[in-house]
Amino acid sequence: MPRISISSSENEDKIGPYVIENLQKNEEIKVIIEIKEPDSEKGIFIKNQKTSDEIELGKRKIKENIEEKIGEKIRHDFGNEIAVKISKEELIELNNNPDVKSIIIDKPIQAFLQDSIPLINATSVWPIRISNFNITGIDETICILDTGINFMHPDLIGKNKTCIINCITEDCVENCSIADDNGHGTHVAGIVAANGGRKGAAIGAKLIGVKALDSSGQGTTSDIDAGIDWCIANSLTYNISVISMSLGTDCDLTPQYCYNTYCDVEWVSTATRIDNATTRNISVIIATGNDYNKTHISSPACIKNATAVGATNKDDTIASYSNRNNLTDLIAPGTSISSTSNSGGYESRTGTSMAAPHVAGAFVLIREFFRLQNNRVPTPLEILTILNSTGKRINDTSGNGLNYSRIDIYSALISNDSLAPSVNLTSSDNRTSNFNANLSFSCSANDVLLSNLSLYVWNSTKNIINVTFRTIASINAEEEFSLNLSYGNYSWNCLAYDHKGKSNFANSNFTITYDSIKPIINIISPADSSSYTSSQSINFVYNVSDNYNLANCSLIVNNAVSLTNSSIT
Repeated sequence: MPRISISSSENEDKIGPYVIENLQKNEEIKVIIEIKEPDSEKGIFIKNQKTSDEIELGKRKIKENIEEKIGEKIRHDFGNEIAVKISKEELIELNNNPDVKSIIIDKPIQAFLQDSIPLINATSVWPIRISNFNITGIDETICILDTGINFMHPDLIGKNKTCIINCITEDCVENCSIADDNGHGTHVAGIVAANGGRKGAAIGAKLIGVKALDSSGQGTTSDIDAGIDWCIANSLTYNISVISMSLGTDCDLTPQYCYNTYCDVEWVSTATRIDNATTRNISVIIATGNDYNKTHISSPACIKNATAVGATNKDDTIASYSNRNNLTDLIAPGTSISSTSNSGGYESRTGTSMAAPHVAGAFVLIREFFRLQNNRVPTPLEILTILNSTGKRINDTSGNGLNYSRIDIYSALISNDSLAPSVNLTSSDNRTSNFNANLSFSCSANDVLLSNLSLYVWNSTKNIINVTFRTIASINAEEEFSLNLSYGNYSWNCLAYDHKGKSNFANSNFTITYDSIKPIINIISPADSSSYTSSQSINFVYNVSDNYNLANCSLIVNNAVSLTNSSIT
């Protein structure tokens, strides 16, 4: 696909970040166009008087002109801004339109997993970039021991590392002819990693569906143990970092299998397998059960090296149905969670079964963060300690009076941030020449939490002549600075600080020239009005002179109708 070249002009570039990048990948994209105030000198206003009606009339004429030029109806009209869909050719037309002030990408918006994923601050983590990777769970895999997963659901397509591992009617054998015959596992999988109409906690993570429960949601300890064994045995092959189990004993039907102390002695086989998993840095997340029990939790959540998860309501109160006691490690949203349905749509379910996968997603995000930032894999205990110490403290005032930590993934990452911000210079290419007194500089920065961003400008003798400081409190910053400078050569860079006082410039300075005289171009050949046949090749020869070092030269060839070729030589 040919690249887009926008010929330089005396006007500042109007095209915002990501517009050209997206048009390289798509025939058309949606953008927002900001128009300028109507100009009375163009005869739009009567006797040079700008009444409110005449201003609106002027704007309407500008918009009608844009519609006519791009052949596309305005999708949304916000007064000084309009939303339209444009092609590559139309972008060039708009960039040359004197009534257009700016063209920015119309950012895509999708529904999240109702309101539970933002509640645990997963959405705030995804924009954080380390080594060019967003923290979304990339290269992490979660084993979900449940009723299976319907990987044909649109939000789960491509998430599976294997077909379903059947531990119910077979000895944990990969079986591509089965999926989820209950729906519980598919709902849980969506909470962990859906990426579509709903978004789970770790949208970049992969999944393995281990069928350890039958169509009625029932299973046995041996089925669970076999499933854990399979995940451990295949952990290196599929980079399995978390085992998630939204299952356990019923404290009403079998109270002897619910505990207020660690149950490793009574559940030796399962405890041994969980110990084996955590020794290999595989975290095991287990729901505590839904029996309204305030003193006992279901097994196997009661095993010491498991991470036991209780449930909250979306107003950050303890869910009354959630089993919880002093063995409960973390809590997460579990009430009325809308996630992927086995039928292909969405459904709401309630229970600690819904809370546990929120925590499973949190574990893989923190694991990825550590792996990229510190070049090591944290232990399950480390991750648990981080989430416990940084979560929102909630007191079970109407229950057992204990305090629990509702996970907050972004706070967990903030507390463990050890890298300085990454900074990029996003203005025109390096060694840019400019013929306007007002020079524009733009740069971007990314960090877990930025504090400020400053522009530094040096003159040709390497003396600092400007520092422009801006306070920032976000993950990403995209800032533009404008300065009036005298003629000469300058170098510039941006310095970003994060919340811990760590700082960084971009890797190298950019240079910019403010020149009073534009380059002089002499076309040598072909001669004006030359004629050639279609079989002849044409050599274009020209020379350019300038007061300063040239940054680039562009050859632009037009036919009688439109631009056919533009390339930087």
